[in-house]
Amino acid sequence: MSALRFAGTAAALLARTNAFILSSPCLVDTLPSIPRQAVHSLGSSSIRCSSSDTSGVVFPLPFTELPYRGASVDIRSLENLPSDDKFLELLSRSLPIMVAQDLNSCWLRIPTHRSAIVAGASSQFGFELHHVDAPAAGNDGTIVMKKWLREGAEDKIPPYPNTQVGCAGLVMSENNEILLVKEWSGPLNNRTPSAMWKLPGGLLDAGESFAEASTREVLEETGVQCDYESMLTLWHRHGLAMHGISDIYVVALLKPRTESAAITTDPAEISDCRWMKVDKFLATQKHPLITRILETSYGLKKRDEGSGDDDAQYYADLVHAVGGGERLLPRIVMKEHDVRFGTRPAIPTYVGVPGGDGSSKVLGTP
Repeated sequence: MSALRFAGTAAALLARTNAFILSSPCLVDTLPSIPRQAVHSLGSSSIRCSSSDTSGVVFPLPFTELPYRGASVDIRSLENLPSDDKFLELLSRSLPIMVAQDLNSCWLRIPTHRSAIVAGASSQFGFELHHVDAPAAGNDGTIVMKKWLREGAEDKIPPYPNTQVGCAGLVMSENNEILLVKEWSGPLNNRTPSAMWKLPGGLLDAGESFAEASTREVLEETGVQCDYESMLTLWHRHGLAMHGISDIYVVALLKPRTESAAITTDPAEISDCRWMKVDKFLATQKHPLITRILETSYGLKKRDEGSGDDDAQYYADLVHAVGGGERLLPRIVMKEHDVRFGTRPAIPTYVGVPGGDGSSKVLGTP
């Protein structure tokens, strides 16, 4: 048997003593109700009582290993699901062993119908709510709690992701028309169309790419099938009214599969939809995001109001000067590339590359 390393505090010594007892085959058999689990591993090294011990450590509660030396206990995965009191008892036996094995954190995944465990885990062991997973197939949702195990050290567990990700499609036809929508606003019994024309878009579904989300949202809202070409821009804002979260919104460049394709709107969300020539948009519309993209990505700068009498002709000439009578091309786009760390799966990574002729001149400045 290995000698225990003295940690300098009574709490640490007690934790290591418990781990020592539970890892000893001659002692564990005398303890009631403690199932022997298979040895877990962190990375390539098996969890041991100490660096020189060759026997497996007994954990009353089995867990899944997480990155950065975390242990996740999922109640649904336990055999012979224990009662709430029994689970808390097993948890009380497991925590000192996790501390002794130099784990950083313990996580509990609790089905919402077992929410009584939450109070006990919080009051007895200091677990904190981290987040709640929405219901999925076969379950009613999951409450996720966490506990930092390194007493006296800063809690390094990051908060639950607090940013939503959305995506819009700037659909540019060969005839330099863009696809625009107006949403409904106001209560259901008195809905009115939104004031501005905007790009079709919405939030990404779990696991969706920007290409998948942008083409899906355009199809759902307008009925127009498109092919994804590249990313044009994104914004990052904070403190949204709902829950105070942050928001990343990506604009993707799309091309319709059929020129001036027929429109079929989603009446629940969309009050109107149309194709609009880029020169007409510049002459009549003021949507700030679309205006910024046309100026910065395409070199189509709106002139100051009152600068001339014939805006329609001015912007028609501007679009022709920039595009040469062809489909407008952005000067810089973000194209997807693969970045790979060793044998891990490739990570889609977006890098700016020339999108058109590489010109950096912004036309249209009076």
